[in-house]
Amino acid sequence: MKQNKKYKDILVENKGNVTSLYVGLMLVFYLGYVLLDNYRLNKSEHWLSTNYLTQEDIQRIQGLGTWTSVVEFLFLGLFILTAITLFYYRKKRSALSYFIILQLCLFLAIFGLGYVLSFLLTTPIGNLTQPLIIATFLLLIIVIYAIFVRLRGQLEN
Repeated sequence: MKQNKKYKDILVENKGNVTSLYVGLMLVFYLGYVLLDNYRLNKSEHWLSTNYLTQEDIQRIQGLGTWTSVVEFLFLGLFILTAITLFYYRKKRSALSYFIILQLCLFLAIFGLGYVLSFLLTTPIGNLTQPLIIATFLLLIIVIYAIFVRLRGQLEN
């Protein structure tokens, strides 16, 4: 229990640094996804123009798809890990509200970035917003939970 208190104190004392690190990592994972997906789409045009795909080409196609999925999973995994950490170490409503607002702002910024990038890159907007789909759905569940907790607290008082 004492070890958990130590980590909780570190998180609370360095809230700004932890938030900056989190947002930075989320943006790095998103931009990594965008770069890989754009490269994959550009290479697919080349592969479609050839009459015959070698075994090496097929392995490259599979490898690019795998790496794109891995980076998308890292984006989602970081979101889930942060949400679990928030629920485990901080059960305050203000922390939950802060997390929800931070996520909404981050997701809106990423959506806007994806929209702008869809005009500059060959990647369609659907591919650029794909990492946000499951994360937004999970955030919606967290918002419903926060509303439930708030209503339950008001009914108990």
